[in-house]
Amino acid sequence: MSNPSLFDSMVDSMLSIERKDVLIDTCRNLFIEKDFSCMQPSVQKELKAIFDDDDIPVSESPRLALGMCALLLAKELNNDALWLLANEIMKISDKATLQTAFEMVRQQLQVPR
Repeated sequence: MSNPSLFDSMVDSMLSIERKDVLIDTCRNLFIEKDFSCMQPSVQKELKAIFDDDDIPVSESPRLALGMCALLLAKELNNDALWLLANEIMKISDKATLQTAFEMVRQQLQVPR
């Protein structure tokens, strides 16, 4: 897996776009509503498969998609717990653990700040 500071730099660049509100809403909906429609079809399929009941390991694409979205939200919300979760999500290949991490991100986003 790549260097976390590289991901931080990528997220900083993403947050400097003019319509970052749309990007943030999209990432928020990914976790709150499990709305994966913003992703490429192949990644959508892999993201949905995370919630299937089987022992197939999670590939890198959905982990990176979820991790980057969580990292973007963590930086925007200045949420250290979310930042830690985001970095761990990118390393998790076990479905049950990734499902738990997904729900933890969801809970962090639902807590009023």
